[in-house]
Amino acid sequence: MIQAPFPWFGGKSRAADLIWQRLGNCGNYVEPFAGSLATLLARPHAPGIETVNDLDGFIANFWRAAAQQPDEVACQCDWPVNECDLHARHLWLLAQRDELVDRLQCDPDFCDAKIAGWWVWGICSWIGSGWCSGNGPWVEQGGKMVDSRKLPHLSGGQGVNRKRPHLSGGQGVNRQLPHLGDAGR
Repeated sequence: MIQAPFPWFGGKSRAADLIWQRLGNCGNYVEPFAGSLATLLARPHAPGIETVNDLDGFIANFWRAAAQQPDEVACQCDWPVNECDLHARHLWLLAQRDELVDRLQCDPDFCDAKIAGWWVWGICSWIGSGWCSGNGPWVEQGGKMVDSRKLPHLSGGQGVNRKRPHLSGGQGVNRQLPHLGDAGR
């Protein structure tokens, strides 16, 4: 048994033993949503016919690169976690996605160790689901993926330069709430 090399939101690493107890030593195992391959890698039996698939090109690239260039993938994913790099790499990876998938589909030997390393670093750093899903405030602008959220306006009383709220005399957070009756007590 081999442990999955990265966490996968919704993965079955904790349930793998139960899954194999139910399946037994099946001769043909099919995993339509590969992810981290936690269930397959935890197989307690000698392998039979195993078919794995995943629509996500980042996953396909990771597994190819890990098989073909493991030292380079390890080098690329060895980086401390920090918020700026997490977002920068996320946006950079999203900008690579379409070309990566095209190259993976055209050449069965193609892989990119930098993309694989940065992707696995990110999935290990990200909280929850959504890493490189493309869902979020990112848009393409000038051939690059950028965060479309607006920064706060910093002049004219907006953003961090705005005045503090008045906190006494019944205003702001210290105001008295109106009495709405006793029906809800």
